[in-house]
Amino acid sequence: MARKNTDHSKCRNSNRSIEAAQRDGVCPTCDGRGELVSNFGGEHRHVPCPDCR
Repeated sequence: MARKNTDHSKCRNSNRSIEAAQRDGVCPTCDGRGELVSNFGGEHRHVPCPDCR
């Protein structure tokens, strides 16, 4: 069984402006990564971007 990666220190949503993302031609919601990061209820999750999935 593969070991689950528990180092989430680099998991962050983008703080880039909508204008900068659009200028670079990427989704302004997820910054072109295709996912959003959520830490809710003690659980770390990666969810598909609702705008570009």
